[in-house]
Amino acid sequence: MEYPNMTPEKKIESLNLVIPNGKPKALGSYVPIVNVNDLVFISGQLPIDVNSPSNDLKFRG
Repeated sequence: MEYPNMTPEKKIESLNLVIPNGKPKALGSYVPIVNVNDLVFISGQLPIDVNSPSNDLKFRG
């Protein structure tokens, strides 16, 4: 049964769900860049569009 006037918040509440606040904690200590001799290893960096108001991905695959 659909409830056209039900907000997403009310729907979540009616299902007895709890949405946690904030970002999840990191599962480890990450280094974004490691320089070894003449090589640079990059990890966990995404192509974020800094001109986007919501920091969208610049490229999608």
